[in-house]
Amino acid sequence: MRNYLNLGHEWQFDTEDKELLEKYYAVGQLLINGLTNCSINSQAKSRIEALLFLPIVEIEKHKY
Repeated sequence: MRNYLNLGHEWQFDTEDKELLEKYYAVGQLLINGLTNCSINSQAKSRIEALLFLPIVEIEKHKY
């Protein structure tokens, strides 16, 4: 997003930013719903949940 502001300030998003946020939210909801409704072991599920919304740079650090 192009409009970075300090915390405590009013956020100002343009139309493109709002659309990206809505898509990000929708994908997050799909992922969470998928994790809730699938049968994977609890350790794998916990790992996915912990990494789910991290920036790519942080996720790369957790690859093994």
